[in-house]
Amino acid sequence: MRRAVQNMVLLSDSQLHLFLQSQLSVGDIEACVKGHRPYTATEAILNYAISNRGWTQEETLSR
Repeated sequence: MRRAVQNMVLLSDSQLHLFLQSQLSVGDIEACVKGHRPYTATEAILNYAISNRGWTQEETLSR
């Protein structure tokens, strides 16, 4: 994992970001990246984070 997040090419891959930062299935990740979903990768990640499932209670309180 450490090597993956240190790779600049992988860091720009929206599929990797969706995998790490959302609860989307692999099929939904692929569809999102191809534009076959009504939301962008950024929206999917933000929706997950906002729902408070993406961060622990402690992290949320410190913001």
